[in-house]
Amino acid sequence: MNKNNLENLINKLKELDATQMWEVIVRRPKSIRSVDQNEYYWEMLTAMGDYFGYDKNDMHKLMAYKFLFEMKEIKNESVGFIRSTSDLNTKEFNEYLDNIKFWSGQYGFNFEEK
Repeated sequence: MNKNNLENLINKLKELDATQMWEVIVRRPKSIRSVDQNEYYWEMLTAMGDYFGYDKNDMHKLMAYKFLFEMKEIKNESVGFIRSTSDLNTKEFNEYLDNIKFWSGQYGFNFEEK
């Protein structure tokens, strides 16, 4: 929503049936990772897989485990949890990519961007 479509929102709200209960939620949009970031990520994982001897899906799982692993508490028990890359916003995803590039660079892998 922005100032250009505010009037449309107000008109939609006025069209709601007043005899019904409605829930309206307004929040700032989350900037999820972009399509370009996702494409870059999978190209990088494919190249990494070729270098390290794994397929891209295994590399995805390995990198998520290495960099997105967290501990959660359930009923006073610590449980391992791996965040999904699809839940990362653009800033978090860039940090994730940087971590992968730094780590893999320590083993001689350097992703050549197209």
